[in-house]
Amino acid sequence: MMFIKTLKLAGKLCLLLICFALSVTCVNAIEMQNLYTAQVEVEAQNFQQRQLAYKKAIETIFIRVSGQSDIIDKPEIKQAISQPTKYLSQYQFEHQGGQLLLKAQFNEKAINGLIKSVGETIWGARRPQLVWWLAIEEDNKRKIISDADIQFTESVLAQSQVRGLASLIPLVDFDDLMQISITDIWGRFEEPVTQASQRYDAEAIVVGKVFKPYSQDSVTSQAWFAEVSLIEGMQSNTFTLSSENLAELKLKIVDRIADALAQKYAIKATQFSTQSLLLTVENIHNAAEALLIQNFLASISAVESVKIHQLDTAGVGYQLKLLGEAVDVYDALAFDNRIEKVKHKFSQEKPIKENLYRWKG
Repeated sequence: MMFIKTLKLAGKLCLLLICFALSVTCVNAIEMQNLYTAQVEVEAQNFQQRQLAYKKAIETIFIRVSGQSDIIDKPEIKQAISQPTKYLSQYQFEHQGGQLLLKAQFNEKAINGLIKSVGETIWGARRPQLVWWLAIEEDNKRKIISDADIQFTESVLAQSQVRGLASLIPLVDFDDLMQISITDIWGRFEEPVTQASQRYDAEAIVVGKVFKPYSQDSVTSQAWFAEVSLIEGMQSNTFTLSSENLAELKLKIVDRIADALAQKYAIKATQFSTQSLLLTVENIHNAAEALLIQNFLASISAVESVKIHQLDTAGVGYQLKLLGEAVDVYDALAFDNRIEKVKHKFSQEKPIKENLYRWKG
């Protein structure tokens, strides 16, 4: 076909176009590193301490990779946690700030294989960049939490690392305060919060307040409360959480946000256990666009190579040879604003082609 014959020539002619298109489009999702590695504090380097640390570490990995905090309650996962060395790739001891840590790395394929076998989800490495706009009220004074508030932010960032969240605390400098006020954060007003977050290239926003309510009830007055919203584009979800102490409340906030994001982005792992993937992309008008999309797909880290294998009325078919999990490819496509999944409409009589996407450019 003439379309196929012109691909090589078009490739030379559109090389600069491809480079330009791939460089100017902003994709805010972060590719998380070391998802299968965890650090645990230990008292010594003996066998007993190592075994306890392995169990804590692999528990973290199952929660982080699946995106589900309750996955560790499943009998098969409990069994794996009780025998962590079966999944262990390597470990080492490290000293940080006078604390002895055990760093354990687990086998990705073994962990994913077990999650698949129990029919649970896998949350891929590409995850949304989060910016946290929080305000706290203490001693009748309110303030915005900035990256300089180490006492507050340290545990938020540490728990974010445990859950595999790409979290960012704002500077709250002059530029930020020109865009947003403590009233905006306390009231969780989306427009100024979204505008202020543009500086941080955030894919998702957490905004909320942390406080002790005024109450005559001595029990209620001792508890800490948080009202936080998770904003993604035009969508917003609000959560109310409480705890008897502030440290525990901060962990609850991070866990609730992680659970909400995983519920949206994690994919049922049993569907994706292949070494290759077929995608069809519609709305392609010429050979130059077909090559641009081929290069775009090849740029995904989980993809080793891409070739055009089919042309039909549905679009251009691409065969992807995978280095990693198919779920990472689906995550990458979900986060990129140049392409979108074509979903079946209720009014359509015929089912749409599997893995059909529309190129938006």
